Amino acid sequence: MIAFTFARRSLALIGAVAALMAVPAHADQGQITLIKGALLRDGRPWIVKGVKLTSRLVPPKVIDRPLINPHLRESQALWSSALPLRIRAYGADTAVISVSQPGLDPQHPIHDPQYRDEVVSAINALRQAGLTVVISMQWENGAGAPKQPDLPGDSTLSAWRALLQALPADDAGLVFEVLNEPMPIKTFTPQIPADLWANWKSAHETVIAAIRAAGFHRQVVVVGGLDGAHRLDQAPDVTDPDHRLAYGIHPYLNAGNLEFDTAAGWDRYFGDFCQHHACMITEFGLARRPGDAGTACKGDAPQVFARLLAYAWTRRIGMVGWAYDYPWTLNQGPDYTTPTNFKTWAGTCEASTMPYGIGQMLTDWYHSH
Repeated sequence: MIAFTFARRSLALIGAVAALMAVPAHADQGQITLIKGALLRDGRPWIVKGVKLTSRLVPPKVIDRPLINPHLRESQALWSSALPLRIRAYGADTAVISVSQPGLDPQHPIHDPQYRDEVVSAINALRQAGLTVVISMQWENGAGAPKQPDLPGDSTLSAWRALLQALPADDAGLVFEVLNEPMPIKTFTPQIPADLWANWKSAHETVIAAIRAAGFHRQVVVVGGLDGAHRLDQAPDVTDPDHRLAYGIHPYLNAGNLEFDTAAGWDRYFGDFCQHHACMITEFGLARRPGDAGTACKGDAPQVFARLLAYAWTRRIGMVGWAYDYPWTLNQGPDYTTPTNFKTWAGTCEASTMPYGIGQMLTDWYHSH
């Protein structure tokens, strides 16, 4: 029965991908604009339905370093020419691709010109499939080098300038997330000091100005909140000369004492801010992987995730699931074409020790919305 079910799901995926292949996709699809604070895709009101990708994060020259999580090595091997169409079959219209800041920065010791070519090739493949592509600049260890600055700085500027030289300035199907998860303070204090918000604002504005000066005026730019993109409460407005700015949120349920399992907590830490600003959830994950005791989870997780999806759609914030190509998060092995689910859920995070994840719930939501 297990073999039959797996075969049936595989045939369903093959059928979905084949159907998409029969419908021409064009790189001019998925163009994002922002008008009067509202995000549009190809001229229609848009709520992001996305997945995040990690399979082009690690520069090949450092893939075998001890710093790199073994799951990321497995993720790198999951990239294929079929991946963009599989993402569309999943129901997503957007891929958020994580890229290495030190790997793209010509001034950094791990810089690799071939890595930029690899990244651009992946972006082009995703765009050819008609997906909107959010490019997320990553500074954390998975990017291949330790102890990188956690706010935009000189390396961020250098990496973006190098990457933009290889991208088309007229493609509004590209969206730029300045830096993934800025300043993960991890104290989750009730109020972030004003000077930290001022530094966050200034650092992002410097990079945004450089992106615009490089001729990229059509693209929406995303700024993630503080505390690793958990927080937008008390955030000052960031200035963009072209007024095409959105804010990014990562509302993981295990965010310390921020009550990220309640609508009141979501309102307080980002929802109220997003009533007056364009926002998107640029990353959210909830899974337990085989052999991994940790999980971004608390409470009645499946029900909380269902409420978070409804909350995000009511407020036109949308969702990006983490991650389509990271083992046992949105998809389960052995071939990572079958979404994870909560069939082994035992009622609480502590009791549910078998692998589980939000993959099936998310694809079902995308196809029904």
